[in-house]
Amino acid sequence: MDDMIYPASLVIVAALAFIFYRNKSMIMMLVVLAVGAYIVFSHETGYSSANLKSQIAESIDESVKDYDKSHNMGLSKDEE
Repeated sequence: MDDMIYPASLVIVAALAFIFYRNKSMIMMLVVLAVGAYIVFSHETGYSSANLKSQIAESIDESVKDYDKSHNMGLSKDEE
């Protein structure tokens, strides 16, 4: 069943893009195609928005620790 999720989502995206194209809704067609491009990108690379969120959170955490060390504020729990 899990093997069918990726191809099924591409078929749904293609069908929606075609329907929006036929109804002269070019903006919605482009939005659906952008979603389809993201699905293909995340499937092929294994990189998703969850990874991006984790990287941003880690970057903020490191920045807070560096700021804390440089200003001796005692905010970081790692230095107890």
